[in-house]
Amino acid sequence: MKTLWNLRLLTAFAVSAVTAVPAALAQDADWTPLSSREFQFSVSFCSAPSKDPASVDTKGDLTATLNLFKAITDNYMCLVALADYNRKPDVEQELKLNETNFINAIKGTLGTSRRTEFVSRGEKLPALTFTYEMDPDFIGKAIVIIKGARVYMLVFAYHKNKDYTASVGKFLNSFQITN
Repeated sequence: MKTLWNLRLLTAFAVSAVTAVPAALAQDADWTPLSSREFQFSVSFCSAPSKDPASVDTKGDLTATLNLFKAITDNYMCLVALADYNRKPDVEQELKLNETNFINAIKGTLGTSRRTEFVSRGEKLPALTFTYEMDPDFIGKAIVIIKGARVYMLVFAYHKNKDYTASVGKFLNSFQITN
């Protein structure tokens, strides 16, 4: 069964990357911390983030409540997407479907992919980290993390003719699950 949230959420990602607004280089980014008590995470965004309205998708007995936080510029973007399901997903299937659906939604090419663990407050959570390329000239890195019935997906994308390696690391490494 395809994960519901990926198609809508990741289509929004692809459109957002095309309609970005001007900004400074990532190394001079206006890093903006965000802490969400409601969604139980904190992270530093590469510029001031915005939140899309929540949406709910239902297919049969599976329901997902979807939320998206994003910061977008001409040169790079970072986002945190999360889906709250009405039941725990199959971990391995969910991780792989998120990767596959993301690559398909952006019409991209998968680079590296590695099954990992995300350590949160001493708890080891299942995670998948992958890199990708997408037209016209973007590359990026993403991580999918599952905690119970919640799935977090962090994405950083940038023009491949620039070096934003430090910014990718700063964004992904700043993410914490706070519960």
